[in-house]
Amino acid sequence: MADWRKLWTFLSMKEFLRLRVLAVVLFAAFGVSNSFAQGDLDEQLVFLGITMTKENGNNLDAERKWVKSGTVKYDADTRTITLENAQIVVTAENCPQYQSESGTWYPVIGTFRFYCPTDNITVKLIGKNSITTTQTGFVMLTYQEAENVNIDMIGGGSLSINAGLNGIDDRHNGTFTIKDVDLDIKAKRCGICGGYTSRLVVDNSNVSSEAQYGAICSFKKFSMKGVKCVSPVADPNATAEDAEDPNSTKTVSFEKGGVTNAYGTPWDIAILQRESTGIESKTIVKDNAQVVAVYDVSGRLLKDLQKGINIVRYNDGTVKKIVK
Repeated sequence: MADWRKLWTFLSMKEFLRLRVLAVVLFAAFGVSNSFAQGDLDEQLVFLGITMTKENGNNLDAERKWVKSGTVKYDADTRTITLENAQIVVTAENCPQYQSESGTWYPVIGTFRFYCPTDNITVKLIGKNSITTTQTGFVMLTYQEAENVNIDMIGGGSLSINAGLNGIDDRHNGTFTIKDVDLDIKAKRCGICGGYTSRLVVDNSNVSSEAQYGAICSFKKFSMKGVKCVSPVADPNATAEDAEDPNSTKTVSFEKGGVTNAYGTPWDIAILQRESTGIESKTIVKDNAQVVAVYDVSGRLLKDLQKGINIVRYNDGTVKKIVK
């Protein structure tokens, strides 16, 4: 988060949000993952440069280069990738590389890459799983000529992704559904991003995403089932002018391809909770008012109170400075 503090030192709120909008458009339109395009539409389901097949599905990382504990398996018959208590670590030193047509070598960007899938894919999470990578956690990429397929992340387990680029870069033709899992993403660029072609559904899941250029953004359509967004929360005193302001931090929308303000500028943080858990958004006693947002002194939205000075906004429209 040090990058945020540096940016806020030099940029005003409006300047920074303009930068974020531009960056999201560029990443979604051109992206960092198109370097995988091979010029054809042959399906490729790849784990760190290794094409997943029926033969190697139970032994994708025999030397334990990246899977430090737990297991990662691929069932070709059901087209299911199963992560069971898997700890995957990709560093600058152990990241595999590929050679471009010019002969230059580049790091493989996606820990998992689904290129032009021809049928549905399931990612099953069992237990507690994590991906730490200098690159991107999942890349899902197709072109207009490719099949329209569904990609489902299910299983009841959890997955945390800490990525140097994007957490999940989803630009496939179809729907990406996150169902009955816990997902925690921290990424330097985008958290869960689409290419304005795919649809995202978050169903009965806890999802926390934090990323500089958009936590959940750039999907053709975004929807939630049995889920509520607890951060960000709209300011009840937001005006009609705020709704038309691309730089507003007082509005929240789920109608513009992700978690954005009313204009469509993506928020850098999104926390979605299952409605069935009975967990309410955090409260701090102040005449029974409820906290709707917490900021640092630079105006950056926080997940919770941090050490030092916090600017807390309540649902009655009041603001209070709290030192922790």
